Amino acid sequence: MKKENRKNKILYFLKISSNSLFDLWIVSRPKRYSEDQSGLNSWKEDVSRYVGASDEKTLEDILRGIVEQNIASKAEDWSIISSIFPEGEEIRKLWKKQGEKSLSSFLNWLKLSNLNDSKLIIAKMKELSPPKIEEKKRRTVEPSELPPPKDPGSENKKSKVNYDLKNVSDEEFYRAILRGIGAPETKNNIAYLLAWRQAEGGRATFNPFNTTQKAEGATNYNKVGVKNYISAEQGIKATVKTLLNGRYENIISSLKRDASPMETAEALVASPWGTGDLVKKVISGYEAGYPPKSPQIATA
Repeated sequence: MKKENRKNKILYFLKISSNSLFDLWIVSRPKRYSEDQSGLNSWKEDVSRYVGASDEKTLEDILRGIVEQNIASKAEDWSIISSIFPEGEEIRKLWKKQGEKSLSSFLNWLKLSNLNDSKLIIAKMKELSPPKIEEKKRRTVEPSELPPPKDPGSENKKSKVNYDLKNVSDEEFYRAILRGIGAPETKNNIAYLLAWRQAEGGRATFNPFNTTQKAEGATNYNKVGVKNYISAEQGIKATVKTLLNGRYENIISSLKRDASPMETAEALVASPWGTGDLVKKVISGYEAGYPPKSPQIATA
């Protein structure tokens, strides 16, 4: 009889614990998850997968708004912080207002601030002085050569532009792509394209991101249909046409906003482009201080 009573007590306390977690879930769940038990289960799986936490107390602490340094530091990027912490998205937005700062810089600040309550963290971040807004110094560039400028004296005259990479550097190739999609030629965007090129690799001619866009005279580089283009002009136009085909609006939007390289990499991961999260790993290396190792754009 004593054993039965003890068993019932254990079951009772387990039930209380389970209900306590679910009650917290109803009140403060991250918005991307559903309010029911299946949403809670999905969240628990993500917390375990991404930050290695699965014990009941830690889960309850997270739902109560506790942002522990040792837990948050296991997140690989802001998307994880935004997903698993109830106030994570607001924290991310406030930190970005400090000048597109990285997750690692936030974690360093969190450690120095000695705070772990999300409400106090948010209040403290709102007190931070915003960075001085200075006019961005942008490299002066010539008007876009894609498409070639119209000759006002002869509407029907078609001017040809030579994109031979003997005269155009890899960087100018990337800048031409940004101009072609209407994105600014900024440090963030160039860094992202260098990381994308590094992640892609390959030796398809005039095709740094391995697009399969068809073009006259282009040949297959591999069985998947990645193309060898016959000139830089053709490669730039094919890349721009691919990006503007309606399937990569999130990447275009991120580049147009001059978002951080990591944010744009996250946009690529969420898109149909096949590179996956390899670009994020390359950018993490940049943030850790490693220099870019982007292969030169193949010309032959």
